[in-house]
Amino acid sequence: MLKVVGASWVKIRMSTWIIGIVLVFGIIVVILGQMGESEEDGNYSATAYWNEETGFEIKFWGQGLEKDKIPKGVARVYFQPHIDTTGWAIIDVETQSEYPDWVQAYAAGMLEGSLSWQLIYWHWKNTVQSVCQNQTLFCKYIKKYLEENFKSVKELYENTDDPYWHQAYLFYIQLEGMQQGFEHGVKRKGLIIEEIEFIDFLWMNAASDIIDLEYKFYDSKPYSTTTTNSSSFSANNNNNSNLLLKKLIQGRSDNVESMEKLSFVGCGVTLGSALLNSFQNMRNYFSPIIPLDQTKLLVAGTPITVFNKNLWNLVSPLKQLLSGVRVVVANRLSNNASDWGSYLSKYNSGTGNKQWLIIDVDKFKRKINDSSVGERENFFWVAEQLPGHFKIDDLTENLINSSYWASYGLPFYKDMYEMSGTNYMKENFGDAFSYENSPLAKIYRRDHNKSTSIKSILNLMRSNSFKRDPLSLGNPRCAIGARGDIPNKVSNSFPIGVIDSKIISLEKKLENVTSNDTTTNNNNNIIPFNNNVSNDELIIFKAVAGPAHSLHKNSENLKGNDEIRKEKNETVEVEGIGVGGGDDDTLKPFNWQNSVFNEFPHNGHPNNWDFDAISLSP
Repeated sequence: MLKVVGASWVKIRMSTWIIGIVLVFGIIVVILGQMGESEEDGNYSATAYWNEETGFEIKFWGQGLEKDKIPKGVARVYFQPHIDTTGWAIIDVETQSEYPDWVQAYAAGMLEGSLSWQLIYWHWKNTVQSVCQNQTLFCKYIKKYLEENFKSVKELYENTDDPYWHQAYLFYIQLEGMQQGFEHGVKRKGLIIEEIEFIDFLWMNAASDIIDLEYKFYDSKPYSTTTTNSSSFSANNNNNSNLLLKKLIQGRSDNVESMEKLSFVGCGVTLGSALLNSFQNMRNYFSPIIPLDQTKLLVAGTPITVFNKNLWNLVSPLKQLLSGVRVVVANRLSNNASDWGSYLSKYNSGTGNKQWLIIDVDKFKRKINDSSVGERENFFWVAEQLPGHFKIDDLTENLINSSYWASYGLPFYKDMYEMSGTNYMKENFGDAFSYENSPLAKIYRRDHNKSTSIKSILNLMRSNSFKRDPLSLGNPRCAIGARGDIPNKVSNSFPIGVIDSKIISLEKKLENVTSNDTTTNNNNNIIPFNNNVSNDELIIFKAVAGPAHSLHKNSENLKGNDEIRKEKNETVEVEGIGVGGGDDDTLKPFNWQNSVFNEFPHNGHPNNWDFDAISLSP
């Protein structure tokens, strides 16, 4: 049991925790609560309570409690750490709107920190601690920048009553709760570990910002002569009645993280008012992939590299918000895609630069449910951010005419393309930096029409046939399912590439629409709090953890290891396109033990990243 009295944002210490931290996989050890004997299903739950006199109190229910039976309190949490079987840990937090906003935010943070402390600690050792031990000067630069930025954010909040900053206030309240919960989780286990400073938590939360800050602080840092390994893809199929959104996350192998966070926080835009978008699916330092129900937008972002070094002069720790913070505020306040872009553009940090695909769900629903709605219903928008610059436009007509949109790290808008310096890279390094003729542009153009079902688009997003596909130029990084760790003849190996994949399908419910969804195991079918999707609509969400590899035909197989498939004499079956890259067209799962990069810190990681897709049910 944990009791906290008198929580206050003003009293945040430098060891406070941050919501939405990038969390690494691992087996969480949680002491069972006081619910008596229950089935040990590997899923943990807890409830936070609060009143003005006694403050906060957490009760841990241990394992085996069904999600809808968890007492509500101020907030309740359901934690599913099935990383050994699915590659994912899922944490679902729900708060009750009748409580004050700050109470809800603090309680949500406490619950998450107390259950996921082990994952937090492992990820800190793999990232921040490792970098600071080996790159002390860079570590000093980053920490100073983040400290100055945090101080500036506090000053801005304290001098305004803008709803934008009300959300920032709740954000940091939740940080304080997260830090308190983290410390309590460690204490419950009876451990003494290194102290993790608040600024380290902010670092872990700002991964995409840190990448760009490295270019700001080091003028001589070389740019890659290949483009980003991350991509996003949207397809408009079946006479415009089906919309698919795919996102591939790039990263280093020691930074593989798959903590899926489902957060329902019933806080207001300002005190006493209703929040527009209260349900968020958050992952990777707040980067949203799919807000499922009770929300208006689907958003996916693909990193853009800034080659124009003059733009880094516009990046400052003062009066600017890191990208993750701006994404959270935009998610909570936006009523449509244009709003979302407007909120994201405010206090632009010039870090975490991306091309964002934004889908207005309400407008798309009207389009598929009402034949009188015009073709151009403004449901698809594209935004791009650079230091000091932001642009967003309605590109619904482009999506409908082409039936797809692919985002692969190159700016679409001509002025952003030139301003970023990508045109210079094209002139000096060729079509690798051409928006129309880069390897990924050509591959998507050739293969997009094969994304006709959940199964086929999963295969598309994991595809890598670099040895036999002429468009990949013999480079395993020049494929949709990019793998930088695979030895090849044209580039040096490096532990970077696609580290997880997600897809969402939004469509009218048809009799045969689930024919390609074979997931049946409970651990592979995640149902969040507040699943209020209409019976006339169908949302299908799939996610695959780890670097790209060939998917297996039985997605309900949870063992995630080759031996079991060999025992069953199973063969790999794919639909639509080839998935592979080796001589036998089979891309083997990433394996730490067999990798030349096994000296990289990977505390808490599974050794063999051989996982099939999971389903997240709305």
